[in-house]
Amino acid sequence: MKTGSPTLNNQNSGSTQITFAIPLEWYPDPFGGGSTHPVIYPGILLGKYITLNYNNMGPVALYETVVYSDTAIPFPTHIEMPTGYMPATFNRYYRYDAQSETLTEVFPADCGGAGGWMAGSGYGGVIISETDGSAAMGVYGASTNNGGSVFVFSLYDLRSCGATSKWNADAGFDGGFPAGSVTLRSYVASGTLNDVKTYMRQLYLSGAR
Repeated sequence: MKTGSPTLNNQNSGSTQITFAIPLEWYPDPFGGGSTHPVIYPGILLGKYITLNYNNMGPVALYETVVYSDTAIPFPTHIEMPTGYMPATFNRYYRYDAQSETLTEVFPADCGGAGGWMAGSGYGGVIISETDGSAAMGVYGASTNNGGSVFVFSLYDLRSCGATSKWNADAGFDGGFPAGSVTLRSYVASGTLNDVKTYMRQLYLSGAR
């Protein structure tokens, strides 16, 4: 039996869902824990603000990830902000540069990823769709060099080993995570493949960071 993270806040405010929790160690066994004996990190809080219908764009959500640490973390830290899992029928993987409107299909290794990518313009995202593009979901963001929060995007084909496909937006703190609170922003869009491309282009033109 797995133990869930202690939840400090879980509420809706208008079109925004807010949650905060104290994180647990993902793999507790080396730290003296187990499935019924969690290892807790009381000095860290993880939270999110998910605002639906962002900027009256329908199926586009602003996803704000909030991370608080009461002390600096001295080693490189990377945060998925967020990660999304789709069923195995989502089997085509794309990178999209929203400035140049360039859509590129990529082919992650079986049970592996195609990661470490950022649009050349610094504005873009990744999308996973069903074969015919009739259903898709993607995540958009601006690079840290352009005032955004995204370090890189990644795509994963886990269909044969986990029955899922996955994307994520990654925030990187290679010099370590500072003490205090950091808010990271990305945007999640769904619809057809063409819809998601259009939403990402609109986010770019609106100056979303």
